[in-house]
Amino acid sequence: MQSIGLLGRLGTVINGEETLTEARFREESFTRKRGMPFPHALHFMLDMRTTTIQTRLNAFFKHNGGGTAISQQAFSKLRANFDHSPFEKMIRDIDDVLHGWALDPIITDAYMNERTQCEKHIDFLCRELPDIAQKSILLGDRGYPSMTLFRKLEKSGMKFVARCKSNFAKAVSSAPTGDSIVLLKNGLSVRIIKFKLKNGDVETLATNLFDISMDAIIELYTLRWGMETMYFNLKEKLSVEKFSGKTANSIRQDFWASMVLLNSVAVFQHEADEAVIERQKNKPLKHRNRARTSTIVVTLRDRFIFASLSANADLAKQEVLDIVKLVARDTSPVRPGRSYQRDFKPFYKVNHNLKSRL
Repeated sequence: MQSIGLLGRLGTVINGEETLTEARFREESFTRKRGMPFPHALHFMLDMRTTTIQTRLNAFFKHNGGGTAISQQAFSKLRANFDHSPFEKMIRDIDDVLHGWALDPIITDAYMNERTQCEKHIDFLCRELPDIAQKSILLGDRGYPSMTLFRKLEKSGMKFVARCKSNFAKAVSSAPTGDSIVLLKNGLSVRIIKFKLKNGDVETLATNLFDISMDAIIELYTLRWGMETMYFNLKEKLSVEKFSGKTANSIRQDFWASMVLLNSVAVFQHEADEAVIERQKNKPLKHRNRARTSTIVVTLRDRFIFASLSANADLAKQEVLDIVKLVARDTSPVRPGRSYQRDFKPFYKVNHNLKSRL
């Protein structure tokens, strides 16, 4: 099972001596046997509950037989002794990629150029995962298309399907409705797909996929909705924009810990969905069902992190199997083709003990 492999990978990073050596700011940090050991500090930060830090500390020490919990102030001093690199290492140490897996997360400022950042992601993918890069199709919203980005994708050997603004390029704007090929100013030939939406608006897609049908291109672009769902889970369910500290170091720690949990959710989502399909394969259902993501997030907060602390591999494996069975019981139907009017809610729509530092 991939979840068992994930458990082993996290444990290897968390308990590795080189992890502490690379992460701590001073050699004497975590050399005295008191307070919270470094591996436990990492495990605790993967808990990611939205209660107060002291409440989380009390629960963590109680569940792990660690005696009296340290204070919130003591933990703040403790986390200041190491950087975010252990959590980033858990993300970068990739041997498998699933739907919903964040390959190259970044934390940057609000004034960043998304096309420039996309080019950096392309460089990372081609450098670190060349086999995946050559099989990848980049799906871009209308903020991404540019002559420079299209040229870079073409040179990298990657395919793309991107939605274009109406004024992106004269050759694109003047392309007829339907399927056509245009030559851009930079000499690059792209395929343009223009079609009407149900509301009467005209959608324009640009791609370098020339050998598949127009309907297949449109279907490919609809898969981009999975990215929006991923951002929703990251912001709403994992509260990535809420941080447990004010310093730049603590913000980076929380961000990368959230990304570890996001990828853990992807692994368990994949296995739970397979379990749901297997259980319902002979039932006459109107819609295909999948495990409810919110249940997976809550369950992982409660059980997966504690399972990863277990020194007994068999007990840890059994705990993971129980988690998959549990989350596979709570399902929601998958209804293709749904669309909703966007409902922009106030930023502080709920109260959190964690605070926004953005």
